[in-house]
Amino acid sequence: MDADLPCVQCGYNLRTQLPDGDCPECGRLIDDTLRLAQLFTRDPRWLSRMARSMSWTIVSLSCLALATGVGTGYMIALLFNRSMISLMWSAPILITGLIIALVAFWGLTSPDSLVVHRERRLSTRRIARAGLLGGIGILFTNMVSAQVTSTSLTNLLGILFYAALTVGSIALLWYGASIARLVPNTGIARQAKCVGAGYGLVFATLATVFLLEQVLPQLAMPAFWNPFVLFALLYAVMTICSVWSIGLLIWFRRRFREAARLAAQRSP
Repeated sequence: MDADLPCVQCGYNLRTQLPDGDCPECGRLIDDTLRLAQLFTRDPRWLSRMARSMSWTIVSLSCLALATGVGTGYMIALLFNRSMISLMWSAPILITGLIIALVAFWGLTSPDSLVVHRERRLSTRRIARAGLLGGIGILFTNMVSAQVTSTSLTNLLGILFYAALTVGSIALLWYGASIARLVPNTGIARQAKCVGAGYGLVFATLATVFLLEQVLPQLAMPAFWNPFVLFALLYAVMTICSVWSIGLLIWFRRRFREAARLAAQRSP
């Protein structure tokens, strides 16, 4: 090491130390500090805001995992003609999760004042913010209007919801990949790609089913077709991806908190 670099654990100056060694003061791997080196150049306020937004996202995903977990059990029960408690009680949990997601996504897609001047007008961060927040807003509108407006408007809002959510999700995954590269870790990056593929599969399947119902409502389905199987699988994948995402976010939140603390100490 030929430059000043404080240890993320104790602040010891690791200059002259070997990159594959341990901190002489606390024993923490120097590689842990090197992984956070890129974050040290970012605004400490942005790092803290990202860490808080990750906490909100964890709460939101917990609500989603609970709701989709119940949905999985409900669909399996219907598949075997078993009676089960109504899904209506899970609606408040899902709505609470969506409200928290609005706060979380707004924070996760907030700009860093130190680099925003280099950002393109149609950056993935801006597209992700517009798509996801717009999709959640359309979903709320659809849930309210379904009780008081025509079916055609409800269907139109449904199409707009899936379109906005798909665009926003793709942009968020792309933007999230650029954020994840600030804390390089091959294993974590592979897990994030798997989670992203799972979410993408669910959203693409739901969008396809919804569009087919609107465009080809009289489509003859095969005799073996059972929608309960499909939706049970989709709910299960969503539950797994949500729980998996929570674990990844906890890992990233810890790194961002450490970087925010050290960046604040180094800032004048």
